[in-house]
Amino acid sequence: MSDMTSCRKMCWIIAAAAGVVLWLILAMSTSWSWIACLLLGVVLAVILGILLPGVICEDDAPAIAAPPVAEALPEPEPVASPTESPEAADPIEAEVTHESVEPDSEPEVEPEPESLPEPQEDPVAQTAMEGPPQGMDQARDGGADDLKKIKGIGPKLEEMLHAHGIFHFDQIAGWEPSDVAWMDDNLKGFKGRVTRDDWVGQAETLAEGGATKFSRKVDDGDVY
Repeated sequence: MSDMTSCRKMCWIIAAAAGVVLWLILAMSTSWSWIACLLLGVVLAVILGILLPGVICEDDAPAIAAPPVAEALPEPEPVASPTESPEAADPIEAEVTHESVEPDSEPEVEPEPESLPEPQEDPVAQTAMEGPPQGMDQARDGGADDLKKIKGIGPKLEEMLHAHGIFHFDQIAGWEPSDVAWMDDNLKGFKGRVTRDDWVGQAETLAEGGATKFSRKVDDGDVY
C-alpha cells in the first residue's frame, strides 16, 4: 500500500512538472498572456496526474488475493427411496417386520388345583381321648410294686394309679404313647408329669430288677 502511494505522488510531481514546462514554453513562444499559459499548464498537470497512476502504478500494484476456495463438502449419503426394499435399509428391522407370527393353536388351560387331603386326626391324641390305659382289678398275688420308687410318683399319685388299675412296674413300662398322652391329660393336678419324669423309662429298669438313683434313695429311706 505504501508503494502505491509513493507511485501516485511521483506521478503528480511529474504531472506538475509537465504543467510548469508547458506554461513556460507557451509563455515564451506565444503571445498569450501568462494567465492563459498557466491555465493550460494546470489543465495538463491535472490530466497527467489522473492518467499516469493508472498507467505506471497499475503494473506495480500487488495482485489482489483471490478468496480461498471453499473446501469441497462431502457428498450426502444417498437416502433410500420409498420404493427400495426394506431389507436393503435395515436387514434386522426387515427380518423382524416380515417375521411371521403363528397364532397359538390352543389356549393354555390352567390345571385345576389338586384337592388337599383331609387332615387326619393324630392317632395318639385320638387314643388318648378314648380312655385310660388298660388296668387290673387288683394287684398280683405277690402284692403291688412300690410305685413311689419312680421319680415323680408320690403317695397321692400312687393312690390315683391304683384307682386306674395300675399296680406294677411292668404295666407302666408297657404303656404306648397314647397311654402316656391320656395319663398326662387326666392326672388332675399333675398334668404332663408322666412325660416330664420319664415314668416309662424308669419303670422298664425297675421291672427288669434294676435300680435307679432315685429308687436307691427310696430304699434307704431318704425320700419317704
